[in-house]
Order: sequence, then structure tokens, then C-alpha cells
Amino acid sequence: MHRTTFLRQLRYWTFHCLLNALPSFGIALFALGLWRNPAAIAAMLLAIGTFILIYSTLTSLPGPLLEKEHLLSRALRVGVKVRGWISAISVGIIPLGGMMVTPDFWCGFYASEIVDKGVRWLRARGLDFGSPKLTGFPEVFAVTLLEGFMLSLIILIVAFMAVVVLQVLGRLNPWAATDRQ
Repeated sequence: MHRTTFLRQLRYWTFHCLLNALPSFGIALFALGLWRNPAAIAAMLLAIGTFILIYSTLTSLPGPLLEKEHLLSRALRVGVKVRGWISAISVGIIPLGGMMVTPDFWCGFYASEIVDKGVRWLRARGLDFGSPKLTGFPEVFAVTLLEGFMLSLIILIVAFMAVVVLQVLGRLNPWAATDRQ
């Protein structure tokens, strides 16, 4: 991994991860009232930072994600664009009462349910930690990470399918190959 490649990717992913986290961050802060909880805010920011480092590292390593024409790299670029648009639209509709139509709401809801069940399971086995309302640092961190992974997986699947369809259409259109040259 070249240092300049990593720094370039770090800037890229810092921008995109912060943009993509805005709808969920807004929902958590204002709809769930976590703006009053510094530990929850720190947990969310640390989870976002974790994604920034993961994506920066993965796209800096030699391999398919570093090669611009590789299917996985192309799918990731399409996914980032799609997610950026979804985030921008979500940020616009959440204040208008459209929170429940955003993928951030549903992924956050399911992530909270999964973490809640995990915490209950741990407590039933004698491990008691954090807040019973999922507002402690470890719970918020776990929910934020899980929600981010869910959103990333959904977008990557959609983007991968879109790139495959575009490749098939490109092969069916003999003029598409000459347009790229």
C-alpha cells in the first residue's frame, strides 16, 4: 500500500462516509434524542471513523478494489454514488416527516433490535453492562456499526447488479465498446 494512495482514499472516504452517515446521525440525534448523550455521540463518531478506515484501507490495497476497471471497483463506485444520492434525498425528506421511508431508519431499527436481543442474551448469562435502553457507548457503537454494514451491503448488492446489467448491455451494443476507446 502506497502512502499517497491511502491518504487519497482517506480523504475520499472521509467525505463519503460523513455524507452517508448524515441521515442516520440526524435520526439518532434528534428523533431519538441522543444529542443529550455525549457517550452516544462519541460512539457514533467512532463507528463512522471505523468505516472510514476500513474503506480507506480496502481501497488502498493492491487488488480488485484498486483497479478502476475491475467489476468490484466499478460496483463500489456506483454504490457510493447511489448511496450519496439516497443520503441527500433522505436528509431532505426526514425533516418533512419522511423518516420512515429512508433505508437509514429501517437499517437502524433492525440493527437496534439485533443489538438489543444480543444485550438481553448477554445479561441472561450474567454479563451486565451499559444502559438498558441501548444508549450506552458499547450499545450505540454496536448499533452504528451494524447499521453501517447493513447499508453498505444493500448498496453494494444493488450496485453490483447494476454494473453486471450495464456490462451485459454493453456487450449487446456493439457501439458501446468503441465509445469507451
